[in-house]
Amino acid sequence: HAQEKLGRDHSAEETGHISGPELLDGVRRLALQHFGMLTPMVFKSWGINSTDDFGYMVFELIENGKMRKTDEDQLTDFFAVYDFQDVFCQQYSLDTRELLK
Repeated sequence: HAQEKLGRDHSAEETGHISGPELLDGVRRLALQHFGMLTPMVFKSWGINSTDDFGYMVFELIENGKMRKTDEDQLTDFFAVYDFQDVFCQQYSLDTRELLK
């Protein structure tokens, strides 16, 4: 999802790479699209409490050969990128334009 939104070729190692913050931005956008303000509760039910948890998952996938990283990629790239309550609740706005048509 994040690669597609950024216009990156997922099959190309160099041009398909996305950073931790870019991946987390994709997670944020997709979660808001699917779950809206319920995102923090959905994530919590999955055991995900912060952006750090996504970093741990990504690096577990890397260790198991399911994802790749560059020499510059670090687990800490995922730490405290955004606060769930802030981006999923306080900054959330409901688009009602479609309802008024």
